[in-house]
Amino acid sequence: MLPDVAPDGVDLTPGGLPVAGHRRLLRAAAEAVPSPSTIVFGSALWGIAMSVTAMIGIALRHGMAVVNPLAISGVYFYGGSLAFAPTLWLCRLLLARRGPAVGGVLATILILFSTHVATAAIFALQYRVYYAHWHANFPSPMWFIQLAFTSAGAVFTFTVSSLTYYWPLSCLAFLAFGLWFALRGRAVAH
Repeated sequence: MLPDVAPDGVDLTPGGLPVAGHRRLLRAAAEAVPSPSTIVFGSALWGIAMSVTAMIGIALRHGMAVVNPLAISGVYFYGGSLAFAPTLWLCRLLLARRGPAVGGVLATILILFSTHVATAAIFALQYRVYYAHWHANFPSPMWFIQLAFTSAGAVFTFTVSSLTYYWPLSCLAFLAFGLWFALRGRAVAH
């Protein structure tokens, strides 16, 4: 059992942070939460932006000769929508004291990474649904191995194929997010 008081007399939480530091972190995390309207409209707009840019990327490369453009558009829409609010919260929490230039660049990197990860996760779920017939029964050890390798294969396939769909228009959207964050997104709207 850890003591509640450090050797220098500072009260500690169970995690080892000083109580005042813990409260500051919780307060900063709560203040970084975007407003409900920013979450709803921002997520919808970001999802639409990712869907439209992916469809334009597909049209430029394949002339829309894909099996199900609506499904592909949906994957990109939901990936973008899913990534927006947590990324904005994380940017506000981590970049609140950075200058606008540094904050904008780091926000661009965070939204790019989180959008890709969220969209890849949705793509991996689609892979899992397709390959579920051939997987072992849940919760066998083989099922977990098959789930891990199917998901890894899906993320790799998505990463390789999506880079061409994201280029070049999604890059402009990512940069626009970084610019928006540097100029206005940092404000806590409560």
